[in-house]
Amino acid sequence: MDEKGYTYNPDEAVALLEEAGYLDEDGDGFVETPDGEPISLTLEVPSGWTDWMESASVIAANAQEVGINIEAAYPDFDLLVNNRNEGDFDMVVNNERQLSNTPWTYYDYLFQLPLREQQTTVNFGRYENEEVWSLVQELAAVPADDTEGAAEVSSRIQEIQLDELPAIPLWYNGLWSQQNNSVWTNWPSEQGYHGYAAMWDGWFEIGAIHTLAEIELAE
Repeated sequence: MDEKGYTYNPDEAVALLEEAGYLDEDGDGFVETPDGEPISLTLEVPSGWTDWMESASVIAANAQEVGINIEAAYPDFDLLVNNRNEGDFDMVVNNERQLSNTPWTYYDYLFQLPLREQQTTVNFGRYENEEVWSLVQELAAVPADDTEGAAEVSSRIQEIQLDELPAIPLWYNGLWSQQNNSVWTNWPSEQGYHGYAAMWDGWFEIGAIHTLAEIELAE
């Protein structure tokens, strides 16, 4: 990460754009391609997802400050999903894959091949790299208790991921739940362990069963 990691540095971003030939030749505040073509991109998140909408707005504003013309867009969820699956988008914020006990889950999400007409759960950017997909398949075959073997393959995958950036990690996604003690007590927030009182999108298997086993009737 020391070699390939990234920091927030607008001046360096401008310098990198200039070095690559992306300049603001027409003076509108936004860079053009090296061939002089205008750049206009949208960053989509679902309408009504207010935290994501605010994040997209901040990302777009930061990009504009260094001369990249990005606008935040908020289509209805179903339209966004359809466009995302068909590859009809510039950029989207997405969290299709959730928690897992292996990094393979995330790498399969990023790099899965072959590409299909509809990418419904993985590789929405349609990134094609046979080398890294071969490494992901190699990681899938590493025994679960071979942590050193998994780390070695994962390191090679991460080298390519950081060089190519087919997707940009932004933040750890939140998981929210509400409960009260009128009928049941001893919820995860009181227990001191990382259980989850949530049952959606596969979380039941990860934490909700533990929660149901530990809660107690209120007196």
